[in-house]
Amino acid sequence: MKREKKAKQDHGTVFSTLCMVLFGAALGIFAGKDLFEIVEGVSFGEYLLHVAWLIVMMTAVFYLQTILHEGGHLVCGLLTGYRFVSFRIGSWMVQRENGRLRFHRYTLAGTAGQCLLAPPELTNGKMPYKLYNLGGVLANLLAAALAGLLVVPCRNVWDAKVLFEMLCVVGLGTALTNGIPLRVQGVANDGANARDLGKDPAALRAFWVQLSMNARQAEGVPLREMPEEWFALPDGGLDNIMLASQAVLHANRLMSEQRFAETAQCIDALLQGDTAILSLHRKLLLCDRLTCALLTGEDAAPWLVRWNSKEMKAFRKQMRSFLSVQRTEYLAALLAERDAAKAEVFHRKFEQRAKTYPYAAEAADERALVELGAQMA
Repeated sequence: MKREKKAKQDHGTVFSTLCMVLFGAALGIFAGKDLFEIVEGVSFGEYLLHVAWLIVMMTAVFYLQTILHEGGHLVCGLLTGYRFVSFRIGSWMVQRENGRLRFHRYTLAGTAGQCLLAPPELTNGKMPYKLYNLGGVLANLLAAALAGLLVVPCRNVWDAKVLFEMLCVVGLGTALTNGIPLRVQGVANDGANARDLGKDPAALRAFWVQLSMNARQAEGVPLREMPEEWFALPDGGLDNIMLASQAVLHANRLMSEQRFAETAQCIDALLQGDTAILSLHRKLLLCDRLTCALLTGEDAAPWLVRWNSKEMKAFRKQMRSFLSVQRTEYLAALLAERDAAKAEVFHRKFEQRAKTYPYAAEAADERALVELGAQMA
C-alpha cells in the first residue's frame, strides 16, 4: 500500500514536470520564431534590445498569470460565500485585519502566490469547495483563450502578438498543471482538492478548519484561544494530506500553550510515522521539536544533528524570515552553542521581523518563547 501511494505521488511529480517541460519548450519555440521574424533589417544592438524586451514580457506574463490564478480563487470564493482574508503574490501580501486592508511582506516556500478566504459555515458537514478550488484554473483558461483569439488580429504588431502568444501558452500550462488532479511531492493541486474533498467528510472538515484558523490568525487570535475541537487529532491514519495537516495543527496548538512535553511527544510520533505530512511542515515541526528540547533541558544533541544537516541548512536559509525559524536560530545559538554574540544577532533579526509580521498573535507567541530562552541563559 505504501509503495502504491508513493508511486502515485511520483507519477504526479513526473507528469507535472513533463507538462512544464513541454509548455516551456512551446514557449521557447514561439520566442525563437518571434525573434527570427525581426532578424532582418535591424542592427545587432536593436536585436539585443528585442531579446531583453522578450525576457521582460515573459517574466511579466508569469506574474500576470499568477495574479489571475489567485484572483480566480478570490472571485469564485466570494461568489460561493467565502470572505476575504489575504491575497499574496510572491512576497507581497495584502491582508484584512479588523476590517482594514494592510500590506505586508511574507514568503512561503514552494508558493508563487496564495489567496486565503474565510469559509462559510459547515452545514451538515458540507460546504462549497469545488468552485473555490477551481477558480484559479478557470481564470487561467479564460485568459489563455482570450489571448489566443487576439494573436491573429495583432499579427502585424510584434510586441502585442508576442505578449498574447505568451499569455496563451503560460495560461494553458498553469491551468493544466493545476487543473488535472495531481499530487506533486505529496501536495494535492487544485484539481485533486476539487475532486477528492467531497469524498471524505473528515478531510473536508479539516479543510474548513485550516481556512477558519487562517482567518482567525489574521484577526490576531492566538491558536490557544481558538476552539479546542478544531485541533483534535483526526481519527484513523494520516495518509490524507488534509488530515495530516490537521495533526500538525494539533502540535502547533500545544506549542502555543507551551505544553512542551506533550508537544515533543506529538511531534516525535508525527515525524516517525509514514504520513502525508508535507516536507515544509516536517521541517517546521523540527524547529518546534528542537525548541522543546532546549527549553526543557532535554538532551538536544539528536535534534541539533538534524538541525545542522545540509537539508535543514538550505531550508533555514530559504525560510530565514519565518519567525519560528528565527526563534529556533536564536535559542540554538543561546542555549546550545552558548554564543551570546551570535544569539544577539538573531535576536535583533527576530525583533525586526516580528514588528512587521502579518500575524500578530503568532509573533507574540514566538516572542514569549524567545524571552523564556533568555531567562534560562
